Amino acid sequence: MNVGILNAGGDCPGLNAVIEGAVGAATARGWKVYGFYDGFEGLLSTPENERWKILTPENCHNVRSCGGIILGTVNKGNFTVKSGVGGRMQIAEDVLARSKATVDRLGLKALIVVGGDGSQTIGNELRAIGLPIVGVPKTIDNDLGATDYTFGFWTAVSVVSKCLDRLRTTAYSHQRIMVVEAMGRHAGWIALYGGIAGYFGGWIDNLIMRICDVLMCLPGVPILLILSGTLAGIAIGILYSTWQNTRSLGGEK
Repeated sequence: MNVGILNAGGDCPGLNAVIEGAVGAATARGWKVYGFYDGFEGLLSTPENERWKILTPENCHNVRSCGGIILGTVNKGNFTVKSGVGGRMQIAEDVLARSKATVDRLGLKALIVVGGDGSQTIGNELRAIGLPIVGVPKTIDNDLGATDYTFGFWTAVSVVSKCLDRLRTTAYSHQRIMVVEAMGRHAGWIALYGGIAGYFGGWIDNLIMRICDVLMCLPGVPILLILSGTLAGIAIGILYSTWQNTRSLGGEK
């Protein structure tokens, strides 16, 4: 049986390990694995321009120790889904037709999609050409349903916690409040877990009053960890208005 595998969307740690594990398991069953380059774009291969390679345990040996993605990835391109009838996200018909030609030519019976929300949405659309999809949850945001944790999440938490640990000494030395913006798209798991791992001091019921207290009673200097997006503007706005109504640190207002 022939199966394909690809990575789509942003890169994160652990992706090469997924490839090595999938290739090893498939080969043990006597299956052939096609690795597609540059995410879903590899499905648009032609006999004159093949964008895949046969993956074997030999050419995937120990790739789990390598960073990045050995197959490459993109988060834009021909497979960007667009809103169709009833708000359903759809891939252009000509792109689906070209993908089906590749699937039929290679005799693929399934495709392993390693990706996050957007990639799995595209994978779901590929079912329209009769291709079974195996989704591997990959995203640092940890915002996919039907799984406890996604590949890349814990590494992101580790990076955030280490950064907070380093910033704490700088904030204390300069007697300043620092705002750290963590990624996470629409979910706040990186900020939550990273904050706890980085010596999170507890929930603050009244953020403005707490900041005022800290500014007036140093050396207790807070580091605020917030989620990326609109919350960043809100938190920075709160800090600015608070700063203007309290005594200045390290200089005049």
